[in-house]
Amino acid sequence: MIPAADDRAALSDLVVLSDLVVRYAHQVDHRRFADLGELFTADAELVLPDPPRNLEPVRRLAGRTEIVAAMGGLDGLVATRHALHGQVVEVGEDPDSAIGSVVGEAHHLLNRPDGVVQDCVWFLRYEDRYQRGDGRWRFARRRLTIDWIEYRDLGQVRGGPERTAHR
Repeated sequence: MIPAADDRAALSDLVVLSDLVVRYAHQVDHRRFADLGELFTADAELVLPDPPRNLEPVRRLAGRTEIVAAMGGLDGLVATRHALHGQVVEVGEDPDSAIGSVVGEAHHLLNRPDGVVQDCVWFLRYEDRYQRGDGRWRFARRRLTIDWIEYRDLGQVRGGPERTAHR
């Protein structure tokens, strides 16, 4: 959707949907999983890959409770950092639904047994379906595909989620 410059409602929707995508990354990176759950509709679906075996989405999580519980698996990492590169949104005939595509990177810092921290970088894309209800846009479905994975040895790393979490 490329709204006209004077279409304030459409421009507002684009800003809010962009914010929704950024908030998802922010909540994951700061381990605010309960807040993350609120970004999804009650019956939302999150479809995830199982790297490194499967880079295509194979695992389906249904509803906020399953989505939030699955995110707890990230607690074993030193930190995560999402970098979003672009988003395209299309609003359909129903003004309360939209689809979108997001590309970016997700850095996962892992402690190796030898003490070196490794950055496991997912070059990813999300295919999203958004739904507006109660005046708020949320994810109705989010499907993550990893295009490729790159591993980088970082040595010793200062910081981690406890340094970046908002309290």
